[in-house]
Amino acid sequence: MDFQFANESLYLPGSHNNICRVQRDIDTFCYAFGTIINWNKSVDFWVGITVTPLGCLHEGYQWIPHGKPIRYLGCQVGINILPKDHVAPLLLNIRKKLLY
Repeated sequence: MDFQFANESLYLPGSHNNICRVQRDIDTFCYAFGTIINWNKSVDFWVGITVTPLGCLHEGYQWIPHGKPIRYLGCQVGINILPKDHVAPLLLNIRKKLLY
């Protein structure tokens, strides 16, 4: 049996213990179903007043800093990003196309 998952989201209270528990549960799931997660494509936002946690997560896993937008399902997303920063990459691409 072959399972494939993409673009899954997980929301939970941010704490080092929760991150470690989720990592353990994901590893158990992958082992049980023979799946592999591409951790280099996995990203998260740390929303909270505490410092972004270190450890527990696989090598290649990325935390997206506040104020830095990323593309998710074709849209710019991020935390503490001004509206102009959401559309700036799109406007830049449109201008490049028009100049061509």
